Amino acid sequence: MQLSAQVFNNSHEGIMITGGDCHIVDINPAFTQITGYSRKEVIGKNPKMLSAGKQDKAFYTEMWESIVKEGCWQGEIWNRNKAGTVYAELLTVSKMQDAQTNVVHYVGVFSDITQSKIQQEKLSQLAAIINLWKFNELCPKGALMLIFLIFK
Repeated sequence: MQLSAQVFNNSHEGIMITGGDCHIVDINPAFTQITGYSRKEVIGKNPKMLSAGKQDKAFYTEMWESIVKEGCWQGEIWNRNKAGTVYAELLTVSKMQDAQTNVVHYVGVFSDITQSKIQQEKLSQLAAIINLWKFNELCPKGALMLIFLIFK
């Protein structure tokens, strides 16, 4: 048990444990570091408090269907920290059951991937510019279009 506590407390990924009723029963220090919320502020609350509102109802329906049927779900989700900043996270939610297969807990483990998403967007923009330059080489009249698109 001591090793489990050390892993929980020293993980660089945020960890949130809810009861079967989806109310938070514990978090680790990385959760606080990523979200800005202290343990006292979140215990007893629903994780919906972190929602940035970027995912629609269908997204959450599909996510929970996977958790119920498969026992887990992993994907990218947008949340909002205590300061109000929206951030991207890679999240895994796992269902924990007792011997009678009753759901007793859900465990969410997540990493802030905002910087990776920003870098990915910059690379996409760079690729688009490179493709425009290639178009310009093939079609000299494309230079005006290139300038227009870049400074639009």
